[in-house]
Amino acid sequence: MNATAALVLVLVAQVPAGAPAQLPPPPDVASPPAGAIKTPSGVALKILRPGRGTQHPQANDCVKLHFSAWKRDGTFLSDSRHWGDPLELYDIVKAPPTPRNLKAPPARAIRMPSGLAIESLKRGSGATHPQESNQVLLHFSGWTTDGRLIESSVMARHAAIFPMTGLMRGWHDALLQMAVGDKVRIWIPRDLAFGAKPARGQPKGDLVYELELLEIQ
Repeated sequence: MNATAALVLVLVAQVPAGAPAQLPPPPDVASPPAGAIKTPSGVALKILRPGRGTQHPQANDCVKLHFSAWKRDGTFLSDSRHWGDPLELYDIVKAPPTPRNLKAPPARAIRMPSGLAIESLKRGSGATHPQESNQVLLHFSGWTTDGRLIESSVMARHAAIFPMTGLMRGWHDALLQMAVGDKVRIWIPRDLAFGAKPARGQPKGDLVYELELLEIQ
């Protein structure tokens, strides 16, 4: 991104009824004050009120925040709550740890003839494996091989149900080997994921997922 470009990113939130139509801009909206912190990317920020926390968001984390936004000419854009604190971080939704070996599976991983590799992270107490007619309740997280988190039910704090017949080939083949309580990390070749030409919004290339089988239905 060009640091000199006049670019504004706006997060839109529903404002409660009775909220003011707009908020007055800060006196220094046109340019950052002398004491502002400047990042290498060109973003400038001024701490208005220090928080009490000690953690900082990391790559792949999500944040919950309140915000107010203006254009550099003072035009009001948006506010996330009617009393309008300019920007307040109040929660960090931690991403699951990024596996270190995304590029290639470790030697202990089981390699399937299809090219799928499976590493056991936790053994469950179940003995039954999913069949084609079943649905499965899972926790899952997935990454591209360069470390970008693409989806995670763990971050959503809500497991998901899938029919076995509707799964991508890499998930399907791994789950056939799993029992309830098992947690695995799998390395999925591109052709067992979304293929050479994935649909819009689907990640390209090889993928790495962690799957935890919670229930067979």
